[in-house]
Amino acid sequence: MEGVYFYWIGWIYICIVTFFWNKTSLRTASAIFLFITLIVSPIYIPVFSSEVSLGFLFLIGVSYGFISQVKVMRLLHIVIAVLAVAAAYATFQLVAIYDPVVHLIDGRLMSMAIVVCLSCMLAGKWSLRILIAVVGLLHGELLYGLAAIQTFTSHAFGSFYVLDVLALSTAVIGGGWLLHMLSEHVGEWIKQRKEQPIRNMIAQEDRIE
Repeated sequence: MEGVYFYWIGWIYICIVTFFWNKTSLRTASAIFLFITLIVSPIYIPVFSSEVSLGFLFLIGVSYGFISQVKVMRLLHIVIAVLAVAAAYATFQLVAIYDPVVHLIDGRLMSMAIVVCLSCMLAGKWSLRILIAVVGLLHGELLYGLAAIQTFTSHAFGSFYVLDVLALSTAVIGGGWLLHMLSEHVGEWIKQRKEQPIRNMIAQEDRIE
């Protein structure tokens, strides 16, 4: 059932933002963004012979807003990475049309794996990885939709299929960032525990002297 991952993960994000984040303007803006995305995603508007999800358009607009804040020197890197992710996603979807056997498991999970792997290889910072994954996936949907129109004459841009892939991709990358942060904190805690006996010995020697 398409849309299950999108809504489950979306509501999990809302719960995290609402109950675990500090009361700041960032929390308010993030909660509003999540609510708007969940509300408008099922709404489609006709465009020529196809349909476009309002949630899809909203996500593209917000993504462009984030990209506009990136420094010019890094913009070229982001554009190349986004094009790579978009091309990989569109190619996989087109191949799956003519050869469905490539779907060894759920196609959404395989698409997510492609997007996440490329995003992690093409960017070092976790925030940049999420941005590349989201923007690349949205543009990959555009490429795939334009190609699908030539074959099937119509296509629903921003369907729940691609939204499921988007939600899964952000969840996996976010989970990787969380594990990375936990490993750093645990490593720092272990280091402090090891250094504590040494500090105590030095303090005792100073008192004896």
